[in-house]
Amino acid sequence: STSTSHLMGFRSTGEPVGGRDQIRTNKRKTEDEVARESYRIITLMDLAGHEKYLKTTIHGVSSGMADYGLILVNARQPPTHMTRHHLGLCCNFGIPVVVIFTKLDGCPRHAYNNSKKEVLKLLRAPEIGKK
Repeated sequence: STSTSHLMGFRSTGEPVGGRDQIRTNKRKTEDEVARESYRIITLMDLAGHEKYLKTTIHGVSSGMADYGLILVNARQPPTHMTRHHLGLCCNFGIPVVVIFTKLDGCPRHAYNNSKKEVLKLLRAPEIGKK
């Protein structure tokens, strides 16, 4: 079970910092180099979604100092119990969430509407505390 992270940096103009190193043209810039050259930085963390790796996800959420959580939901089916766990984790740690529906291409409209309705129900649940 793993979690990965990626540092993205931006100059004061909003232009991204990154790409190839000027001296070592076959190497990408290290995270230290990106951080030094950046006016603002963000860290993207990819945590496990499968129940088997829930401990890893809890560790990542609790130690990552995340500003936002992106919760991916399959538009073709209602949210799973793991979606509920992930929403609960983010809310318990005070992390605002953005729900992203995936697999929309070719998805029947009624399936997407049902999935969206179930997600809204979850977000309004007292244990989640979102309005």
